[in-house]
Amino acid sequence: MKKLLSVLIILAMVFSFAACGGTEEDPNAGVYQAVSATALGFTLPIEEVYPEGGFIELKSGGKGLVSLGADQFNVKWSLEGEDLTVSVSSEPSVGTLKDGTISIDFMEMGLLLVFQKEGTAAAEIPVESNVEQILEEALGEAASTEEVPEAAQECRTC
Repeated sequence: MKKLLSVLIILAMVFSFAACGGTEEDPNAGVYQAVSATALGFTLPIEEVYPEGGFIELKSGGKGLVSLGADQFNVKWSLEGEDLTVSVSSEPSVGTLKDGTISIDFMEMGLLLVFQKEGTAAAEIPVESNVEQILEEALGEAASTEEVPEAAQECRTC
């Protein structure tokens, strides 16, 4: 009887240890650094939009962190195929996650942000680096400062 009880206890311990096996790490988990921002058909390096840069950290279990400039947000995320949904304060934003690159427009602001996973080869993303020239083209070369809205004038000096 004692042997049977001992065997049962040993089996119970073996099965309890097997049930405590670690979960497999999500291959999409990691830190994705912001590399560019696109608005109104112009793509700029992220530093032109957010001088402090930004990142998305996707953690296993569907939780994560988004940092843009000085702002940080806890997020929940899910992936279905290549469709990535990132929810900030229950507001979902849908983008894509493909080959270590996230493309997403947070809260449909009209600003497409591109993030590259750390440790992966950087994707070739064409960016414009002359903000003043881009603004001139967008506002029209003939526009004088009197004709340009005040917000655009401030942006010219960014």
